[in-house]
Amino acid sequence: MSDTWTEHLSEYIDGTLPEAERTALEAHLAGCEACRTTLEELRRVVARARALDDRPPAADLWPGIAEQIGVSSGAHQVVSLAERRTRRRVAFTVPQLAAAAALLLRAARTWRCTARRSERAARSRSAGRPRI
Repeated sequence: MSDTWTEHLSEYIDGTLPEAERTALEAHLAGCEACRTTLEELRRVVARARALDDRPPAADLWPGIAEQIGVSSGAHQVVSLAERRTRRRVAFTVPQLAAAAALLLRAARTWRCTARRSERAARSRSAGRPRI
């Protein structure tokens, strides 16, 4: 089994390995029983991991950890993931905000032009002139 190739097996399973490397790895797998075996073992691990329930731990482990590393358990506040997810903030980058502002300005201009055309059309209809 070659370490050069085994380092890329996870990326191969995840589908993130670049095309050229994927092709080279597949050619290697065709002739290397050890790498094929390792790949199948990794696939079984991934399948088992996906089958597991995603649930929080049954007990708070921090007090025991804090005691083991010599830190007071009250010194560091541990935030629950569920609580953190409920108060998640939405954050935008400057380019995203600039793009949103440009989009809003364009939409406002389009609306204004459409409203003016409608007003002109209504005035020309009320004046009895043909619509252009």
